[in-house]
Amino acid sequence: MEGLGHDERVVAAYLKYGSVDEILRRQENLKIYLSQAGIHRLISKWGVVKAAGPNTRISEAVYFLEQLAFEKIPLETLYRRMPPSFRTSAMTLHRILSYVKGGVTRRVATGLVITKEGEPEKLLVARDISTPRMEYGKFYGAYSLPMGFSKKGEGMENSVLRVLQQEVFSRQVVERKFPLDDVAARVKKIVDFDVIDIRLSLYHLVLPYEISDSVLINSYKLTDYRYLMAEEILVQRDLFRAGVPELCQMYIKGISGEAVGGEIPLIVSDLNLVLCEEY
Repeated sequence: MEGLGHDERVVAAYLKYGSVDEILRRQENLKIYLSQAGIHRLISKWGVVKAAGPNTRISEAVYFLEQLAFEKIPLETLYRRMPPSFRTSAMTLHRILSYVKGGVTRRVATGLVITKEGEPEKLLVARDISTPRMEYGKFYGAYSLPMGFSKKGEGMENSVLRVLQQEVFSRQVVERKFPLDDVAARVKKIVDFDVIDIRLSLYHLVLPYEISDSVLINSYKLTDYRYLMAEEILVQRDLFRAGVPELCQMYIKGISGEAVGGEIPLIVSDLNLVLCEEY
């Protein structure tokens, strides 16, 4: 955040930490001189869509339960191996597991399949650097699609815009140069996808060629942006967050809102099915 003016630094900090309270805890180090109310006013003035739900990314609990399904050990045994930076409590993880077993979704999220204009076969992916290292020897951050929590009942445009601001065009938001208008008209819903206790709505967004280069895409939560053929993602599925290869497969197969009766398909993730069998 070096080189930014005060107000830009506040917006950048919000996009990075996702919470005014987190900014206030770091206020002295960040050299931010606004009250809680002042930060909220500035974020609204900047046109930033407020964060939704927990401040952790979707990936933290997903990764834990993915490891749990893979190792087939008691939850507490795996939890004791978590680093201090792991923020989800054991009680919360037990509750999520009970929701999975009961087929209950209590949170909502939005994910984006982003492609370049004229190149529908290549999907934008990036490495998630917000998730703590879970175990020694495992690379830091699996690859993911841009995604994040949403608010129940909010409009699709805000849900999509939040993800774009936090995980695709963060620098442009800070500079007040967000490159897309009429976001709602640019996206098409593909599928609803249940992963752990989250119902994720997946949308397809085609970026105009002039803003689609991966060097122009940036955030404080993802890095190493690149476009990959969907088939490459399926072949390298071990490098990706749980559920991402399944979402890509749905995109390949052309699952869309134009399916039978115009209904959006609902798919349950392989992770949920394994957890139901094993626990």
